[in-house]
Amino acid sequence: MKDRVIVMFAVGKKYLDNFNKTFRPGIERYAQKTNTDSIVVEELIRPSIRQIYWQRLLMFSHPVISRYDKVLMVDSDVYITKHARNI
Repeated sequence: MKDRVIVMFAVGKKYLDNFNKTFRPGIERYAQKTNTDSIVVEELIRPSIRQIYWQRLLMFSHPVISRYDKVLMVDSDVYITKHARNI
C-alpha cells in the first residue's frame, strides 16, 4: 500500500455515474502518474442530517482512508488534465 491517496466523494447514482463518465479517467491517470492510490467514497461514512459535504470531516475515520499518511481530497467534479503536475 502506498502512503498517499486521493479521495473523492460521489454519493448517489446520479453523482457516481457523472463522476465515472466525466472525471474518473483524469483522476486515475493522475494517480497513476504520481504513484498515488485513489478512493471514491460512494456511501455516507456516517448517516447524518447535515449536507453531504460534512462527510469530508469524517473521512479520516473511514477504515481504508485512515491507513494513509497523506490524503488529498478533491471534489468529484474536478477534471485533472494530463498536464497536471504532482503537487
